[in-house]
Amino acid sequence: LIEVNIYFKSQIDSKSLESKTRRATDATLRREIVVGGLKDFSTRSQSDVLDILYAEERGGNATDINSMWIVNAISCKATRDVIYELSSHPDILSIGYDKVVQIIDDNESFEVKDKPATRGSAAPHVLQVRANQVWNQGYTGKNVIVAVLDSGTNIDHYDLKDHLWVGEVGGEKVNGWNYISNNSDIRDDFGHGTHCAGIVCGDGTSGIHTGMAPDATLMCIKALNNEGFGSASTFNAGMEFAIEHHAD
Repeated sequence: LIEVNIYFKSQIDSKSLESKTRRATDATLRREIVVGGLKDFSTRSQSDVLDILYAEERGGNATDINSMWIVNAISCKATRDVIYELSSHPDILSIGYDKVVQIIDDNESFEVKDKPATRGSAAPHVLQVRANQVWNQGYTGKNVIVAVLDSGTNIDHYDLKDHLWVGEVGGEKVNGWNYISNNSDIRDDFGHGTHCAGIVCGDGTSGIHTGMAPDATLMCIKALNNEGFGSASTFNAGMEFAIEHHAD
């Protein structure tokens, strides 16, 4: 079975969708309009191909079928013959190998220190963009959920552990999701994801304020493995998770 992403020619009319959101004054309602529109459109446009794939699944020729509404695509594993059959469908734009590639190089991994120290000043990158001046105006990221799609997060880090988003998946309390192993284990053995999370909301407990929004809530999505490898399907799934669980 070959891992592929199936992309459709049909795409939602974004201008029409945008016009519907203009009439909604509430951000939650706007989100519902957009997500609902994308899901309805993908359900309609993908139905024929999904019927084919589910039929092939019963014969062992396809598996791991996942409809992606955010890009109107389907990720799955299928045999060569099934892929050839689907390639003649009039609404399929392309069928691409869902290749796992190294997105973050080894030299971009980080050793993240997490021992508590005396609280200090803001890090140079925070001062460079004058984020600290924005804090003084009351904008610190409070009540804002930021999703980081990366190699996971060290959820025990002193600068981050008080900022973790808590949600529920299948009755389990989670801080995000792991789309490499498809479970709730979001631990970061690479370092890059924790480093990026620190740029978002590191609150300075370990000594220096590294976060642009030190009061933000952190949703952790592991879309890269512990060597920095990921694929289009892991990132698409991660974005859908973030949107459906109300990340800002």
